[in-house]
Amino acid sequence: MFNFLYIIFIQFAFASTTPKNIQLNYVNKTQFKISFQKVCADKFGRGEYLIVTPNSNLKTLDCMGRDLNITDYCKNLVKNNFTRSFMSNELVCESATQASLSVVCTNKNSFLCRKEKPCEILKNSYANNLLITYSSIVDQKVNCLFQSKSNIDKIDLL
Repeated sequence: MFNFLYIIFIQFAFASTTPKNIQLNYVNKTQFKISFQKVCADKFGRGEYLIVTPNSNLKTLDCMGRDLNITDYCKNLVKNNFTRSFMSNELVCESATQASLSVVCTNKNSFLCRKEKPCEILKNSYANNLLITYSSIVDQKVNCLFQSKSNIDKIDLL
C-alpha cells in the first residue's frame, strides 16, 4: 500500500513542471525520455536496479544508494541546446533553439525583481546551455529571451 501511495505522490508532484506564475515557451523543443532504470544502468554499469527513486530535492536520482545528478546526465546526453531536466514517470531531458520566459514577481519569487541579473538565475532552471539575448523587468515581471549560439550566428549573417 505504501509503494502505491508513494507512486501516486510522485506522479502528482511531478505533474506540473512549470509554476503558474511563469510563462515558458520553447522553439524547436525536443524531449528525450529515459526510464530511471536505464539511466542508472548507463551511468553505473550493467545490473538490475530494482529500487530507483527521485530524491526529495528533485535534482538527483537514487540508484540503489548511488546518487546521480540529472542535470549533469542530461547535459552529457543532449550536448547542444540543453534547456532543462526534470522527472515525471521517467527522466526527461529537453533541448530547444530558443526559450522565452516571463515570471511575475509574486511573494515567493519577488527577489527576482530586486536582482541585477534575474535571467542569469532563471537560465539554470529553464535554459541551461542557451545564451541570454534579452532581459528586462517591467511592471514587476521579469522577461528573458534565450537563444542557441547557432540561432544568434544566423541573425548575424542577415
